[in-house]
Amino acid sequence: MRHHRQVAEEAAQANLGYDRFLWALAAQEVAQREQNRQAQLIRAARFPALKEWADVDCSCLPQRSKPQVLELARGEYIRQAEPLLSMGNPGLGKTHLATALALAACRQGD
Repeated sequence: MRHHRQVAEEAAQANLGYDRFLWALAAQEVAQREQNRQAQLIRAARFPALKEWADVDCSCLPQRSKPQVLELARGEYIRQAEPLLSMGNPGLGKTHLATALALAACRQGD
């Protein structure tokens, strides 16, 4: 609870009751723990480079594959233990795409 003083000051300024102060403090703690968990998952994955989903160049994908790739970013295939296969010529971004999907999964807690 690094920010308890800041939350206490904000609660005092807003004239919040003790229960609302505790709620805000607990919510902030939960959010911080989730951020820490995501960071731990990303570190444990030992990605050679962090490739963000926003940086994926979808122009190399066939038009019919774009919706499928966007669906993969949701991570449902992980929860259903479905395998993924990526094929294509060198330099088209398969590794970038795979890393971006894995990073998205880490951020989703999968």
